[in-house]
Amino acid sequence: METGMTKDDAARKYRETFGNGETKVECNEENVSTLLRYLNTLPPFGWATLPYMTIGYTVSSYNCGGRQATAIVLDKAIEFAGKLTRHIVISAPRRYLVKYTHIRK
Repeated sequence: METGMTKDDAARKYRETFGNGETKVECNEENVSTLLRYLNTLPPFGWATLPYMTIGYTVSSYNCGGRQATAIVLDKAIEFAGKLTRHIVISAPRRYLVKYTHIRK
């Protein structure tokens, strides 16, 4: 996993941040990163329900040359990696999903 976290670490951080998923959580860089890191450890579209955040969103899974990438499109832009964006992706190679802000940590 490119994100520097193990699957167990991603799941633990997800539970700490989103709990049971019934409470709205602030839509910010840290929480979006946590969500994408966790979802990217699951099989494509392997999630049943998504947590509530203060900004609406949709999540998609892509096959990028044999590598799974998970992307989010927010209803409203947030500051992410020093710029305003609505489109964020994790684990996509640089030449894929070029209009998205890539998580590279």
